[in-house]
Amino acid sequence: MVKSLTFHYKFMPLKLKISKKEFGEIIRNFKLEAYAGGGKYSDTSYNTKKYVCERGIWRFTDEYNGDAIFSGVERLARIITLKKCFGVWQMSYYGKFLGPPILKNDTFDFLKEALRAVDIDYPFRGPVVFRSENPKFKGFDYINSLFEKQDVKFGSGCERILYKGDLEYKGYWVGGVLMENFGDVVIFP
Repeated sequence: MVKSLTFHYKFMPLKLKISKKEFGEIIRNFKLEAYAGGGKYSDTSYNTKKYVCERGIWRFTDEYNGDAIFSGVERLARIITLKKCFGVWQMSYYGKFLGPPILKNDTFDFLKEALRAVDIDYPFRGPVVFRSENPKFKGFDYINSLFEKQDVKFGSGCERILYKGDLEYKGYWVGGVLMENFGDVVIFP
């Protein structure tokens, strides 16, 4: 088995070194192709929606289950072969819509807009504070309270959406880097 791994890596390109900023950009760009960007998803079992995006050596997935109450996980993996990937980064999230039913669709549309404004320095959910310029979302505010100093390596927090000062949505998230050095790719050299 060691020989096959050695043989496999023998034909890989030279080591690819990725800075924290570049890594954050990779994650952000994939997020813009998935849920936040209104990408295409497949329905899987148990009312789960799954977004899968691949580009070059990377595979990004975003899977969530539920509706007004939901949980999900985003993953970034390094593609090794058609059937094998190494997990590199992962974030889990859980959220709940708390407002009146009439605001549900607008609240989740606003959440997507906030998620599209993700910061590459901590690409977990939306920015620390977000207010849209879109007139449709007048009165909505997004607040992402970070539980500790954050960077792309590790983060956790609580996100909230307020409408005219009233709490309409609340969610929690946690995630970070699973592996920094593998084969031909070194993250944060």
